[in-house]
Amino acid sequence: MTVQPALNHFFTDLSSPDKTSFEVLEGNISNLKVKSWAYYILEKICYVALLALIAVVFAISYNLIVLSGMAPLVIAGLVLTSPLLVIAPAKFNQLSNYYWKLSEQETRVSKKLKVIEQWRTPQIEAFLREQRLDPNAIQRQALAEIHPSEPMQALLPLIARYQDMQEQIATIMDHFATAPIELEETFRRREQELGHPIPAQDKQGIRFQCYMMEWNEVEGRALPLALGAATLLQIMQNPTRTDLDVAPMSFELPNVGTCQPRNWAERIFGKQSEPRNDDYFVFHDAQRPPITHQQLIDLGMNSREIRPVLYP
Repeated sequence: MTVQPALNHFFTDLSSPDKTSFEVLEGNISNLKVKSWAYYILEKICYVALLALIAVVFAISYNLIVLSGMAPLVIAGLVLTSPLLVIAPAKFNQLSNYYWKLSEQETRVSKKLKVIEQWRTPQIEAFLREQRLDPNAIQRQALAEIHPSEPMQALLPLIARYQDMQEQIATIMDHFATAPIELEETFRRREQELGHPIPAQDKQGIRFQCYMMEWNEVEGRALPLALGAATLLQIMQNPTRTDLDVAPMSFELPNVGTCQPRNWAERIFGKQSEPRNDDYFVFHDAQRPPITHQQLIDLGMNSREIRPVLYP
């Protein structure tokens, strides 16, 4: 009997013999929300415990401690427990926010999946061709482990995730384009309220800060999203590439390389100084030259165009 190669985890994570991918994803979202609330409650418990500890300190008479000879033990106890009660809430808050944002991300994917869950092979193949993939080269026998009756439907969760990532990129880039216009409109309204013009130097400073924030969104989120979406396309083309992954939230590619986002000043300096350094994505394989920021811009941050550069 022929042993089929293992599928990438993006396929197996949402696979269940008695549930659809949509139902499994909805269950995962519920679990993420439970984790978020659990860490939120633990955070509050730590704060209550810290307040209780402070209350105990003030409640115990200093003279009683000294007379009973327990001062060293009490002080040691406070020294050992206080840092834990201060550090733990911050960590629990971080975890609570992480799981909540991850649940929001998965909810967006779930909504996309709900829209396309009725797609059949013709619609899926048409989508793949639009992304410059070859449907005939996809290992359908491997996908049949997930969907025996119609193997190509196993791609739907990845397509939904890809669509969500593309929508996030479009949102960031739209805001990058419209933010300066919105800022000028804000200046106009504010000047009407004040009854006099805002000093040109103040305006320019605000414009620069606004541009820097939008630039950071492009470098820190839109470009990793484009690289991550290109990786999803590669997984669709080759479902048995178990070495490929896209990290949740950060959209880093841990098994391929690392993104090197920079602020505007650092990026411009790197492009203009000698020796020039415009690297954006550095491969773990030292034999491969980095993908530069300018390359990604020239490719229009288009995941379809980035994929053959990332995975030649």
